[in-house]
This record gives sequence, structure tokens and C-alpha cells, in this order.
Amino acid sequence: MKKDTVLWDAVAMVGEDLLTEAMEKPERQTKRQKKSVWILAAAAVVLVSFAGWAAKEWVFAPGRGLVPTEILTGVQVFTGEEQTALGKITLEGITFAENRTDPMENRLTFWVFRRAEDAMGGGATDWEGKGYLEGNSFTVEINGVQYRSAGAGYSTSGWGCYTFRPVENQPAPDPVGETCTVTVAYEEPDMTVEPVTVLLYPAETGEAVQRTITKDTSVTLLPLTENLIVGNFYKEEWLPLVQTAGNTSVHANFATITDAGEAGMASGTLNLCGIQTDYDCIRAVPANYNDGIASMELYDFQASFSFRDNSLPAYTFPLMEIGETHVPESDVYLLDMGGFTCRLVSVSRDETGLQYETEYLYTGKDNHVTPAYAEVRGVSIGMVDYVNGTMHIQNPEAWRWITAEEDGTLTCFSGEEDTVLSPGDPVTVYLQHMAFRYGQSCYTEGSEPVASFTFH
Repeated sequence: MKKDTVLWDAVAMVGEDLLTEAMEKPERQTKRQKKSVWILAAAAVVLVSFAGWAAKEWVFAPGRGLVPTEILTGVQVFTGEEQTALGKITLEGITFAENRTDPMENRLTFWVFRRAEDAMGGGATDWEGKGYLEGNSFTVEINGVQYRSAGAGYSTSGWGCYTFRPVENQPAPDPVGETCTVTVAYEEPDMTVEPVTVLLYPAETGEAVQRTITKDTSVTLLPLTENLIVGNFYKEEWLPLVQTAGNTSVHANFATITDAGEAGMASGTLNLCGIQTDYDCIRAVPANYNDGIASMELYDFQASFSFRDNSLPAYTFPLMEIGETHVPESDVYLLDMGGFTCRLVSVSRDETGLQYETEYLYTGKDNHVTPAYAEVRGVSIGMVDYVNGTMHIQNPEAWRWITAEEDGTLTCFSGEEDTVLSPGDPVTVYLQHMAFRYGQSCYTEGSEPVASFTFH
């Protein structure tokens, strides 16, 4: 990963006092203005000496997360300013990142909101799932060019998040120009919904709020709309861990106070160390929809990581008989990174397969961290030779998943038939998943927030 893709450390380490001095604080914005707050213009003239970068304008760009605008070479970000009704659904927070050097990397993301059936009137709650906001129910065109769904998080009511990219096997999209139009269609069973067209403009500037937790830990929140907030949690210790993981998810929980003084909740995804974890963000709970968030407190988040093959150290040992246990002769660490260690203690074999005993610890000094779980996976490395469609695949060193059969034998796929493993055959284990919690739930007795924010 290039250094310029993880520059959140630059803005994350700027002190709150310097951020305050460097930003022009506008008067409290109107609701219309809040809906277009997408770029963070923070510490424009403050040099961050340890990183050698000036923290300038930062932008939320789909597929890239929160990044400084100077690294978005050839990328233009567009947003929509208004909530748009699409049947019983509200489109909100539409943003489009146009990659002018590689148009097939264009990304569009929008969030939708749908109230529960019983809150809409005209009928009982739809327990059968009518109106289920499935990702393939939406179609999108940008300036007449069709885009396909590239991932979604959805539910029968409340919030959904959807992202789109250009359809393959068609000409690459032309440059969109100064503005662009996005047409969104939705097919819902037993309901006719007319497509809507939204005009997007270049992203506007706005204000973010940053809080420092420890000397190398901070969290920064940027309101996107009245109901959506994008955020980044930065901890220098975790940067190598996030860069190594193939997939990272950070689900955070907040207590909120609305503009009217009502207590509520918000939850959603944070970016971690400046690297976008997915396409979601922090969302006000449905009960506080359109009430505005005046302040919020971060209580906890659950971070989980998945690792690709060969991205972490692996350990190989000879397969045992059923009922036997293998204990490494010396310490075997499957993870030693970001303040976390995972030591393989032993591997046992029974009729259900291989069982792994590990010692998973956090050795850092941040008392907000609690290890949750570490999952180890065993594979057999060997030849894979088969035909997939029209492609002949041959790999003499493929990682082949081990499967336990009903009679206790272990097999792995190697071609037309599974290969049965015998005692003494090499088995390789590695860390596949890990997770930890930061902070404590607001429902835990005596818990305190780890950071508090007030939006002006």
C-alpha cells in the first residue's frame, strides 16, 4: 500500500487547538447546508512535522474513504444536496467519485432510509418482508451510463447503504463534466415506483470535529447530512495491522443528543487508520431521523479483521491420528502485530476435525482494548488441477481447505476428486480472523464514553 493512501495520521495527530485555529468556523448551518457537508477543510496551514505533510482539504470518496484531496489525482467527487423520495424510500447522502484516469473505477454510493410498515400507516407491519431493500432491487445510471451493484447493506426498514460501479463489457464512461445526473430506479413487489433523477455537484467544504484519546489515538467525525456522519479512528499502533488485513470492519456505537435535546443512539462503521473499512457510515437511529444530532459520545466499537493466505506467518506440522494432540516444540506466533499476539498452543484431532488451542492477547498499553476472539484455519498445501468454466487451473502450491467427513477422515479439494489426508501429511495453520472491542457498551454499569463531540 502506498504511503499517500494512509495519510490520515497527518490530520489525526494535529491537536484540537491547532485544528480550531486553522479552520474558519461558520455559524450553525441550515439543514440544507448540512446535506452537502462532504469535505473536511482542516488545519490548512498547519505542518505536521513527523509526517512531513500539510493537512489540507480532506474528502469522503467512495471506494477510498476519507483522503486528502491532493492525492486524488484525476478524481473528482460529486454529491447531491437534497433528500429525494423514491416511493416509500428516502435517498440521502448520494456521492460519486469519478476516476478520470480509469473510468471503470468510478464509484457511486448512496444511503436510503425506509420506515417500518407500521409507522407508515395504511396497514399492518409487513412480516413477510414486502419492501425488502435488496441490493439488486436498485438500478443506477449516471449521465445515461448503466452502473451495477457492487455491494450493499440492507434491512426491511431503517438504513441501507448501496454502492455501484460501471457495468463491464460496455464502453468506459465519458467524463461527466461540471455536474452529472444520477437516475435511480427501484423495483419493489406489489408497488409501482417511478425512477428519480438527482443532479450532483462538486463536493462542498465543511467542518469536522476531532478528539484525542491518547497521545497516538484520535477519532474524527464529519457530518455528511443531518442523519449521516462519516468518521475515522486513528491509532498509530494499529496501522500495520490494518494494512496487512485483507478485510477490516469497525462497528461503533454512540449515545446522541438531538437538536431538540432528546437522547438517542447512533451506530455504524468507522474508517480505521484512514483506510476505508467498507461503504457504510454512522447513522442516527430511525426514531431520531431528521431530528439532527447536536452532540454524541463514542462508547465502544467492535473491530474485526480477516487475513489473506500468506499475509501472516504460518505453521506446518504432520497430521496426527484421531485422538492425538500436537504441541509445538517452541513458541509459535501466528500474529505479533499492532499490540496483539496470537500463540498457537496445541492442535488436537477428533472425529469432528482439527481443534486449535490459542493464546490471544493484547500487549499494548491502551486499557480501552479487550481481545474478543482469534480464529485459526488449517489447510493442506499441494496441487490443484481442474477446469473452471473455460479456464484450466493448475497450481502446485495452492492452499486447499481441509474438510472433516462424517467418518472422521480429513479431505481437501485437489481436482476432480477430493484428496484424503493421511497421518503424517503436512498441515499448515494460520490466523484467519481476529476481533477486539474498544471501550464499553453504554448499557454496561459504570461505563464512560471514550470521546465526546459537539457539532456547531
